[in-house]
Order: sequence, then structure tokens, then C-alpha cells
Amino acid sequence: TSVNIGFALNNIAFMAFEAGMPLQALETFAEAITLGRETSRNLLAIALYNQASVYAYLGEFSASLIDFEEASDLLEPDQHVRQWVEMNLYWGLDYCCALGLWEDAAYRLAQVEQYIVERPESFPEEQVRLNLGLGQIELNSGDLEQADAYFSLAHKLVEEKKLTWWE
Repeated sequence: TSVNIGFALNNIAFMAFEAGMPLQALETFAEAITLGRETSRNLLAIALYNQASVYAYLGEFSASLIDFEEASDLLEPDQHVRQWVEMNLYWGLDYCCALGLWEDAAYRLAQVEQYIVERPESFPEEQVRLNLGLGQIELNSGDLEQADAYFSLAHKLVEEKKLTWWE
């Protein structure tokens, strides 16, 4: 189906980005987004926030914000918990922290934290990313002790959950 093709394209684009090919990723995300607009709000939201992450990586923050905002409008937090968590992690870390928007980053990460606290076993990697983001915020504020606590917790989670790709 078109939705399945769209999700496959989203996955291919994500892998291209992870493999260091952000421009190729953007081309493929655009195809997934086109299919999402025709078939599935969920596909559309996921492809948009993934594309927003790539735009932020490339320093194209205006395009990134447009995609994050549209994705946010498409997702209902209680119905799309995993997607909501992922989107806000990307938005908080890749966009807000990169721009030094520390209050906005804290807001985005608070959105994430409220869902992770409810079901921490469902979000092991996301907990690591959350703590790294919170550590960055504290580091920026000058609270080195709290930053170290967040970074240490992230490291502990990597070891406990055997998230070896984070080591």
C-alpha cells in the first residue's frame, strides 16, 4: 500500500541521514511526506519531524521549525505517545539546544519526561537522550553538579540497558 511505501521511504531516509547523507535523506523524506499527505497523518507527522531533524543538522532552522510545528499539529500526545516523545526529543535537542533556546529546550524535554516517567521500561534509549539534553541545559545554566548528575545517569542507563551503540 502507499502508506507502507511511505513508511519504508521514511526508514530509508532516516538510515541515509544516519549514514552521513543528509541531502539524500531530505530527498527521500520529501517523497515520504508527499505520500503521507495523501494517505496517513501518522506517516506525515513522523516524516516531518524526522526531516526537521535533518534540517536542524544542516543549520536550516527555519525549515526545521516549520516541519516541527506541522508535525506537532498532527499528533495527539495521548494517542501517539512514542511519536510525541521522539518529536519532542528531536525538537528539544536538535533544534532548541543547537540554537541556545534553553527555556524552549526545557519545555520540550518536560513534554518527553512526563511520558517517560509513566512507562520508563518502554523508553530506555529515550531516557538516555532526555538526560543528555537535561545535562546540556544545566551545563549552560552553570550548574555543573546537576549537569554531571544528568550525564552520569545517562551513562548508567547505557550500561544497565546495554545500549552499546551509545558507548
